[in-house]
Amino acid sequence: MSSAWAWVVVLVSLGVWASYWAVLRDDHYQLIYVGQRLLDGGTYYIDSWENKPPGIAWINATALALAGGRPLGAWIAPGVVAVAVLALTAWGVSRVLGRVAAIGLLFTAGVVMTMRVHDAPSINPDFYSAAFALAAVTLFVVALSARARAGRAGLALLAGLMWAGAT
Repeated sequence: MSSAWAWVVVLVSLGVWASYWAVLRDDHYQLIYVGQRLLDGGTYYIDSWENKPPGIAWINATALALAGGRPLGAWIAPGVVAVAVLALTAWGVSRVLGRVAAIGLLFTAGVVMTMRVHDAPSINPDFYSAAFALAAVTLFVVALSARARAGRAGLALLAGLMWAGAT
């Protein structure tokens, strides 16, 4: 499975690089600016405005804070989120369908992300919505197959929270 992970990291990195060098990426810079304003103590819709859901501004503000205020944090965050969601999904698929299915999922998802379907991975809200929705579905399916009642309830609650983040 480690070689599958190596391919995923390479493919997701290529997708992030392609997103960074995308033509007409002015929207990306606006989203980074809104995150920077929040990080500086501003109020969303008062000190800065964007017609995107507010979650993207908070994601970018968090990424900027983790990168010491450097914009590179907002550009790296989609790759980190993509790999984390793929790890979660591979774990879920492995639990429910087996290791071979999980490896197939990793390779296929890595290729699709490199193709930048739905502008992914990028700092656009569509990417984060799709990533959180995939995480939510994964958690819900794993919850259905969990043996313990507490495990089912906990995973279903996490799935609901992820779904709320996706919308």
